Amino acid sequence: MNAWRGYAWVWLLAGLCGLATWLCLAQSPELIVAEVRIEGARRQPEQAILNLLKTRPGRVYNPLEIQEDVRKLMETNWFADVRPAEARTPQGVVVIFRVVERPTIQEIIYDGAKHLSRKELEEITGLRPGGPMDPALNWRARDAIERKYKEKGRLLARVELVEGTRSDDLRVVFRITEGPVIRIRSISFEGNNFVSAARLKTQIDSRATLLGFFGEYDPERLDNDVLKLLKYYHTFGFFEARIGRKVFWQPGSDRVDVVFVIEEGPRSYIAGTEVAGNRILDQSMLLAHDKTEKGKPYNANIVQASAREMRDEYWKRGYVFAEVQPVLKYSSEPGVTTVVYQVNEGPVPQTGEPYRVGEIRIVGNTVTQDRVIRRELVGLEPGQVFDRTAIALSERNLSRLRIFKEDPTQGIRPTITILNESDPSPFKDLLVEVQEDRTGSLLVGAAFSTDYGANLSIILNERNFDIFGFPRLTSWDDFWTDLTSGRAFRGAGQELRIEAIPGTEVSRYTISWREPRLFDSPYSLGVGGYYYTRIFDEYTEQRTGGRITLGRRLTPEWSFNVGFRIEDVEVRRIPPTAPPDFFEVAGHNFVFAPRISVVRDTRDSIIRATTGNFLEIAYEQGLGDFTYPIVTIEDSQYWTIYERPDGSGRQVLVLRGIVGWAGDDTPLFDRFYAGGFRTLRGFRFRGVGPRVNGFNIGGTFEALGSLEYQIPLLANDLIYAVAFTDFGTVDSDVTLEHFRVSAGFGLRINVPMLGPAPIALDWGFPIVKEDGDQRRTFFFGIAFSR
Repeated sequence: MNAWRGYAWVWLLAGLCGLATWLCLAQSPELIVAEVRIEGARRQPEQAILNLLKTRPGRVYNPLEIQEDVRKLMETNWFADVRPAEARTPQGVVVIFRVVERPTIQEIIYDGAKHLSRKELEEITGLRPGGPMDPALNWRARDAIERKYKEKGRLLARVELVEGTRSDDLRVVFRITEGPVIRIRSISFEGNNFVSAARLKTQIDSRATLLGFFGEYDPERLDNDVLKLLKYYHTFGFFEARIGRKVFWQPGSDRVDVVFVIEEGPRSYIAGTEVAGNRILDQSMLLAHDKTEKGKPYNANIVQASAREMRDEYWKRGYVFAEVQPVLKYSSEPGVTTVVYQVNEGPVPQTGEPYRVGEIRIVGNTVTQDRVIRRELVGLEPGQVFDRTAIALSERNLSRLRIFKEDPTQGIRPTITILNESDPSPFKDLLVEVQEDRTGSLLVGAAFSTDYGANLSIILNERNFDIFGFPRLTSWDDFWTDLTSGRAFRGAGQELRIEAIPGTEVSRYTISWREPRLFDSPYSLGVGGYYYTRIFDEYTEQRTGGRITLGRRLTPEWSFNVGFRIEDVEVRRIPPTAPPDFFEVAGHNFVFAPRISVVRDTRDSIIRATTGNFLEIAYEQGLGDFTYPIVTIEDSQYWTIYERPDGSGRQVLVLRGIVGWAGDDTPLFDRFYAGGFRTLRGFRFRGVGPRVNGFNIGGTFEALGSLEYQIPLLANDLIYAVAFTDFGTVDSDVTLEHFRVSAGFGLRINVPMLGPAPIALDWGFPIVKEDGDQRRTFFFGIAFSR
């Protein structure tokens, strides 16, 4: 019994010792990393490797972190193998990373590269001396070089990887045979009857070479051209069109001939139109926007425009998620189709009422004031019925300010989006996003015209000016920062323009300021000052003065302006034999002339109008040293007479007329004169008018007109010919007794890099003229629609 009791005490003591040991271990601190070693690294600095590791002395030993470190070291491509090891010491764990280094690149040679620089090649390959010698990377670099050459039109380019195919190589050597640039000698079309080959060329990206430049042959681009041509033909109802391409390439030549083979197939005609899916708006209201005509050829542009107008009927009424999609329903009869406008009215609020505008937030305007943006949001006021068509109009208004960044290639422009589209709330919040752009410019150039001679032009312009935007005066640093950062005097949407234009016959120096929305109202205010000198044949005229104009747009077509000019007009260098009219204005003349005008403008473009009308009626009352009224009526009408089947190539007939009358006391310098590019071509600038002793004294009545026909000469419409006849008179009385007529022809040449307005070259020839008229045959200038 005593023996068993002894054993029991032994087992009890052993158990207590074990428990104590377990408790001690459970409460002992975690293992700590005592040291981190790198073994096997010779090329890479040890510290550079250690900087990449999470495992560091003093941190808790973590096997998972060690595995992550191994992965990170392998990703550097410095090592062919990384193996971790550890050793336990009283101070903690010593972690060892045993690495096997990859061989590094000692030198890279691009043998034969002439048309790609070493810097370009390094960007293409990503290889650098000192980098890892990885044959797989080298092969990929070879492919990248060859691909780049082919993108540049060198389709025969070949690149060999001479060295760098083994991991123990020290150099990477590419042997490059660039080969010639393969260019397209000619592009032609077979089977096209719908439009000319010249017009089809405007629809593709590939171009034939010009004098050995441009026109690189790119098979992928040609394949894309085939798709673009198919889309073009489908737009105009050729749904069965088939298009292929052929490339003719003579061995040893660096030129190819490209032929697009077209099977147009039948063109579809419209049998009728239908509307489906509409419940809120009735069919007659929607079909009123259908611009297609039964029996006419299908035109996707017209169909899509009709669908947009139908959709807009919903959007204007607050049903902002409605969509209208045209769907074609084909008939059993070939070439006949019915257009079905499929309506999806979208979700509406549970109340059944239309959506309304909620909160409007503006972001991105770091310089421009919020109010400048909000006043352009036409038809978008919190609480009112949400007219979604106002979004596009407001975006156009913001773009028209020309103070925000726009880049179509990157999709950058002022945008307005609905924030809570999926929210069932009847109020939809809007987000206006803009990016500030550089709005100041300094332009230096030169110009020449037959009416105004040669000029040097220096123009400073700021489109986002703030006349009250003074720099902060809180400290010198704030003051200087506002000036140098471009924040001072910017952000109110005003325009400041300073011009210095010295010239051989005309010199002009002006400063003008314009507020397009005076006090955020629909009114505009313009203030300007000027110094002007003009050398005429009979005398020299100098004007120093200013002008103030208040404007108001009444409707999209009608506008109203009122203002006045105050100026000192100096007339000098008068010949002794000049008539008394000249000596009456000799020296300085004070003029104060209020003016009022009404303008109606329905033209589709101010650069080259093809439809529409421009009308201006103006009255000016001259006061000061002379008292005289001036009344003018100017009108221009544009008609499109012919256009290509795809809507391009518009031939336009233009009829212009101006009638003016001035009081008998009108001074010589404010009378009417004719002759020159904008009045009577075939006659010299101010070469037509009543004459006394051979001097043109100007008229108090003018009646001038012009009839012009414009015909595009190129498929891209960049050059067009004009034929014209100008007619009219300038006289001292209201009479057509001394009527002149001229006729001629000319060219309009659009050069995109010089701006939107075309260069005008005209040759005019007088047909009916008066004794003393001064003639001029050739005219050169810039053409605007007016």
